[in-house]
This record gives sequence, C-alpha cells and structure tokens, in this order.
Amino acid sequence: MSLRLLCSNIPSAWLAIALLSLIAVGDLQAAPRLSRSDFYRYHTWVKIHQDHAGDVEAVLSFPGLSMAVQRDTMAMSSDRLLTATRSLLVLEDFLVREWKRAEAFSPEQNITTARSYREVGEYAEALRWYRRAEANPGATADDADLRQEIFAVAVMTGDSLQVTRELLNLVGRKDLARYESTVETAVRWLVVSGDEQNLDHLMRKIEVQMSGLGPRLWFWYAYVQAVRDDRDGCLASLRRLMARTGAPEQLSGEQRGWVMRTYADLHYLAGFQDDALRLYILLAELDGVDGDWGRYQVANQHLLAGEYAQAGAIYSSFCTDSEHTSWAGRACEMATLVSQLDEIRKEGEPYGTDVVHSR
Repeated sequence: MSLRLLCSNIPSAWLAIALLSLIAVGDLQAAPRLSRSDFYRYHTWVKIHQDHAGDVEAVLSFPGLSMAVQRDTMAMSSDRLLTATRSLLVLEDFLVREWKRAEAFSPEQNITTARSYREVGEYAEALRWYRRAEANPGATADDADLRQEIFAVAVMTGDSLQVTRELLNLVGRKDLARYESTVETAVRWLVVSGDEQNLDHLMRKIEVQMSGLGPRLWFWYAYVQAVRDDRDGCLASLRRLMARTGAPEQLSGEQRGWVMRTYADLHYLAGFQDDALRLYILLAELDGVDGDWGRYQVANQHLLAGEYAQAGAIYSSFCTDSEHTSWAGRACEMATLVSQLDEIRKEGEPYGTDVVHSR
C-alpha cells in the first residue's frame, strides 16, 4: 500500500461524510477558531510547499526501505541485479576460503554479506547474517543505520516472529531519538499490517518522548490519529507540527500536502467551515493534487452558499483534468448538478423562491 493512496483516501472520506451531513445552510457560518498565528503558519507552509514543487521524491513500494535498497526505486534493473548476483558469488567463494583459514568471520564481513544477500532479495539469508553481526559486534557501521536495515529486512522476510523481535528491541530502547528512521518504519508497517496492539504500545512510547523527536515522527503520530479517526487529537498534533520551526522542509512533499489538506479538513469537520474556507482558498493556489483538493472544496462551499455559477466553473475544470484526481469524476457530476440547480433558481425568481438557494 503506498503512502500516496493512504494520504488521499483519509481526508476524502471525511469530507464526503461531512458534505452528506450538511443540510442546514445556516450552519456554515460557524464561529471562528483559527487564530491569526495559525493562519499565518498555514500560509507559510503553502509557500514552502510551492517553493519545493519541483522536488523529485521516490515512491517506495514498501514504507521505510530507503536504507535497504536504492533510494530511487525498489525495482532493480536486470543489469544491476546481475551485477549484485555476480558480486555475491565472488563473496561466497571468498567466505569459504576465509572460513577454512580462520574458522570465523569478522563483524565487517558479517554485515557486508548480509547486505549482499539483501541486494539480491534473499532476505531470510540476509537476516541470518545480520543476526551473526549482532552476536559479534564491533563493525564500524552506525548502530542506528544497522537497526533500520535489520528491521526492514525482517519485514521483507514475512516472518512475524522476526518483526516482533525487532519491535520489542526498538520499544525497549531508552532514547528513540537515535533510531527515528527505524521508528518511522515500524509505525508505517504497523499501520499497513493493522497490528493495533503493538501500534498502541509504540505510540505511547513516542508520546512520552515527543519533545525530543523530529518532525517526521510528529507527522506519523498525527497520521495514526487520523487513521483512528481521532479528529481532535489529530488537529492538536497538526497544530503543534505546523508551529515547529523548520518542520515543512524536513517532510516529503506528500507529507506536507497531507498535513495541509487534513488540517483544513479537520476545521471543516469540527464545524468551523468559515475557517476551513480560508484555508482551502490558500491551498487552491497550489498546483497538483493539493491545489486541486483546495479548489474542489472551494467549489463545494460555493455550492452550499447557492453560488452555482462559481461552483460550476470550478467543478467543470476537473472534467478536462488529464491526471484525473480521485474526485474528478464526482466533480464532473457536480458540474451537471449545479447547472440544473441554477436553472431551477432562475425559474423561481419570478415567484420569489430563488431565496432558498442563498446562503
């Protein structure tokens, strides 16, 4: 399951439910909750996101494997796989001769061999060599990086016992700050696998140490709250994340986009529709999926206010969208609907019934 799919589905589902439940137009004018500083921070995030729009980021098939495989892709080219296989054959021949000579392997040899098996997808064998490295410490590899590699490979073996062992190893650490990349991988895996019990345990550990952790773990903490439909907790977490200096630059583009979309959505779902509209208008300035979401929600607000022409113009723009966002089809349907509503409104003008369409 990709991060992009998860990020797009959660706010969309929330907003769909909210729009279906909105009947009384007067309810739209909810009392403001968004402070001036919160609004300014959101504007800053939008600007930073816009400035980084050209960044090219990897989309990994499994979350958190950037330490275990090439950073650009999980799908190795045939040439690279052939090269890795040849290197492994040479290494295995060397290890046979080394064992005959010394009847032991050095810590560096254990890790090198583990990584070689990992490179060709022999994850179970790779994990065995990583375990040998753990039993015979002393390699120059950074412990934090090594823990990340081992956790990712344990997941790739498909052996739940090995993954549980790594989780217990991780949760037992006194200071998670040194192992943030591994914690991030663990959170992502637990969300994907649906392991609620272990996720609860890890979330409590993160919460206790939150002040010493980086923005990426703050993001995942809020994300888990969103997955669990803890709207108040998620909104509070996002507000704290957005107030943290330097946070947007340390998140990926997908993560920044999710934060901004969800932050606006949660204001809407909490009943602060006017605040949400202010945020959606800022979001609509962006290109791509994030700007599309903002424009789509602005169109929804026009619809609910009875401003059918403005709503229809925005809805119609999605009908020619070459990328076709997940809500493009719905937007096209809404374009037809508001056109019909506008005709009904006009027909009712001579009889004074058009006022029911006004906010």
